[in-house]
Amino acid sequence: MDRPNVVVIVADTFRRDHIGAYGNPYIKTPYLDAFARQSAVFDHHVASSFPTMPARADILTGTFSYTHMGWEPLPRHLTTLPEVMSAAGYTTMGVVDTPF
Repeated sequence: MDRPNVVVIVADTFRRDHIGAYGNPYIKTPYLDAFARQSAVFDHHVASSFPTMPARADILTGTFSYTHMGWEPLPRHLTTLPEVMSAAGYTTMGVVDTPF
């Protein structure tokens, strides 16, 4: 079965207006720009939580984590995007810079 590849990039250490794909003509991000040209880019996405860990939890669970968690690991009872993708036959992995 042909399925699209899915790559979720979460980078919260720079602003969207610092990326060429979002219109910045001065800061050079050629690899991200090339990737964006071949991808679905969410132009009007708004983070529902802040800072990093709650925001990532929102993306992975579809919940508003600011109401129930901080910088701890995800609660085990929440279904995650990787679980759903794995159940659909995808191989999933995460590359992160935090212990959670």
